[in-house]
Parts: sequence; structure tokens; C-alpha cells
Amino acid sequence: MIGEKLKQLRDEKKFTQQMVAENLGISRVTYTRYETGTREPDLNMLMKISDFYECDLNWLLGKYENSNHDLKLLVDNFKDRLMKEEGLNFDGTPLSEEDLNELLVALYSGMKKVEDKNKKYTTKKNK
Repeated sequence: MIGEKLKQLRDEKKFTQQMVAENLGISRVTYTRYETGTREPDLNMLMKISDFYECDLNWLLGKYENSNHDLKLLVDNFKDRLMKEEGLNFDGTPLSEEDLNELLVALYSGMKKVEDKNKKYTTKKNK
């Protein structure tokens, strides 16, 4: 299961096994074994893989089916990455923590509107 997801992610990014292995600090053979399922990565390596591919660790572990195609996960990952960045700028102007929070509120507000709209559509469609 993890192996299939690793191959899917690598293919989507058009990376070679060698490129991924080098970025993870492991041999290509080890990474190939992860993809083929003959070896399982430990938790530390799973976290590195999740960070490298910018995917949700729970998805990688098979807790749910959607990967990065789920908008909420994308925004949550985006938020996590933004919060770790220092010295962010917008068009050359430094962003304050307050600016960053306003941006995130706007993103989540927009997602909520889409979610509500989809609920109404789904409810009407099912009647």
C-alpha cells in the first residue's frame, strides 16, 4: 500500500528513484524496496518522505484515500509551511504575522463557502 503511493507520488512529480533517494539520504536500492513493498520505511523515514512529497502522513499510511487533491489538506499543508517560513514577502512588502493570519482566514472562509455551496447542491440533487 505505501509502496504504491510512493510510486504514484514519484510519477506525479516525474522524479527518478535516484533523485528521491538522494533527497532522502538513502540508497536507490532502499527506496526501490519501499516502492515494491519488500521493505517498509520506519516512522522517521515516513516523516521525511511526507515532507519531501508535501503529502499528508495519514494518507501515506492509508488512513484515507484522498491525497493532496483534497483542498482542505492542501490548505492545511500550505498553512503549516507558511507558519514555518521566516521573512515572507508579498510583492516585495514584508508580511506581518497579522497579515499572514488574515490570509489564512480568507482561505478558510473561502473553503467554507464552497463547502456550504456544495452541501446545498448535493442536498438539492439528492431530492
